[in-house]
Amino acid sequence: MKPPLPGQEPRPTRSFAYRAGDPLWTIAQGRPIEFSGDEKFYFFGRNCGAGEAMTVVADLAPARLADSLPIARLPKSGTAGWALGVTANGDVFLRVGSRERHADAVARGVLQVGRTTQVAATFFQGEICLFVNGELKARTKTPFARLDDTGTPGRMGANSGRYEAVGDVTLSTNGPTNAQNWGSYAGRLGGVSIYNRSLSAAEVAALNPRR
Repeated sequence: MKPPLPGQEPRPTRSFAYRAGDPLWTIAQGRPIEFSGDEKFYFFGRNCGAGEAMTVVADLAPARLADSLPIARLPKSGTAGWALGVTANGDVFLRVGSRERHADAVARGVLQVGRTTQVAATFFQGEICLFVNGELKARTKTPFARLDDTGTPGRMGANSGRYEAVGDVTLSTNGPTNAQNWGSYAGRLGGVSIYNRSLSAAEVAALNPRR
């Protein structure tokens, strides 16, 4: 795991100061975290982005464009996980389901190398909404109703499938089970928040200082 620097500290998944409606996990609110594309990552709780609704918000500034999953709680199989992903074409997407079976909402060509882009993705009652810099860019209905997988820990940074968490232990694997060759994210990630509710379009717009 990567050690946080000042301004990057994660907020625990639950704390005595937690208020209903707040994000369950935040990190890098004051200073973005730089990822080099190696296998380093941060864990977040299995209860983050779980249930019938969720939102993930992040500022992405890729150092290079490549297929990767910067923030994910995505099991190998089943229908109850999710991942925020980027592609070599500059697309960004929210994937719901698993590595083997999933549905995506995709915003095409919105990322550029070195430029910070705020992405917010919501899920509620089977529908994914994807916002870029506060504006709705994609909406997709899925056959999946809930995100109840609790066996897969969340990871931010490397999600190439080369390592797998078994309980509290991380072990190497033979790589991802799907055909896509996922790399590890390289670039900055900041302003990351994960909620167990779906933010409204007005709430998402209010998060973006450019609007």
